[in-house]
Amino acid sequence: FTSACVGSTQLTLEKRVCHGATVVAGRQTQGKGRGGNAWLSPIGCCMFSTQMIVQPGKVLAARPSIVQHLVALAVVQAVSRTTGVKLSIKWPNDIYLLTAVAKTGKKPELVKMGGVVVAASSNREGLTLVLGVGLNLDNASPTCSLNSVAEEQEGGSKVSREVLVASILN
Repeated sequence: FTSACVGSTQLTLEKRVCHGATVVAGRQTQGKGRGGNAWLSPIGCCMFSTQMIVQPGKVLAARPSIVQHLVALAVVQAVSRTTGVKLSIKWPNDIYLLTAVAKTGKKPELVKMGGVVVAASSNREGLTLVLGVGLNLDNASPTCSLNSVAEEQEGGSKVSREVLVASILN
């Protein structure tokens, strides 16, 4: 479901709901980052969490840490496919844009565009993972946004939050 404002999409799915349940927020007031960090979420960010239930004995149940990396890869591929913007993954869970070299002779720099966080809990029925994604999509601050970069880039195109979330989940 989509919510205009929610405390945290991660916390909303903290209890076992169902495989594939997804919460998309227009704004978060208590966004969760890795290691207890807060995620700032101004209007225009693309923030969502999806619940994934892994049955005992499955490969992902034995190695759940790989899921965070798979989600980050899905984000980078979906952004490239929908906007033409090339992002990269900074270990272990950050999504970055390498800025182009300006005519001023400045060195290119990495700009954080978002991140991925995965929370896991287990019981006899299996492993419950909550996959959280936050991306600067249309917000002007505190950094640049994906759609502003896409508009400036030759061959790039803007993407809606709904299309981007669907592309990442697919």
